[in-house]
Amino acid sequence: KNREEWKEFLEIQKIDRLLISPTAESGLSIDAHGYFDKVIGLFYGVIGIDSLLQMLGRLRDRKVPADIWIRERSVRIDKR
Repeated sequence: KNREEWKEFLEIQKIDRLLISPTAESGLSIDAHGYFDKVIGLFYGVIGIDSLLQMLGRLRDRKVPADIWIRERSVRIDKR
């Protein structure tokens, strides 16, 4: 979608939050400038820095600040 199509879609659907999963690492471009006011990244498990940056960059509006939280270590659950 281009910038105007994104903005129209978001306004019609009244979207105020957008959650994405790791599948949004590629193939998604949110070109909605001036619509969102913050990007929040919560990263758990094992993910490479390139993938992390790709996901944070899905929103193309570079004026929007980002808050990022990354778990220091992955969690291993012992299933006995």
